[in-house]
Amino acid sequence: MQLQPQTPSPARPDPLAGRIVMGINQAEQFFRLGMEGAGNDALTGTLDNLILFLKNHPGAAALDLNPILSEILACQQQRDWIQAADLLQYRLLPWLQQTILFLQPSPASLEQ
Repeated sequence: MQLQPQTPSPARPDPLAGRIVMGINQAEQFFRLGMEGAGNDALTGTLDNLILFLKNHPGAAALDLNPILSEILACQQQRDWIQAADLLQYRLLPWLQQTILFLQPSPASLEQ
């Protein structure tokens, strides 16, 4: 009987991050369809989850997030839903994806 070497299990992705990504995508699509009420509802829930995510991951670069959120909120005030959708898709989503990658342990640290 040969023993198989144990491979380290990869870090489990944060389910909250998945909900945030889904919420960003929903809000972005609603805004593009002119459904600002549904878009704002999706964005509100997403921002609530984002706050929890930042509390759970103090290493996340929250300062980088402030200008993005300020721009999104300014678009909401101006009722510029297409620009808000663009910011969600091209600024907030990439920030989140980069942050998730940054927070994941490296493969080398999993082997120790």
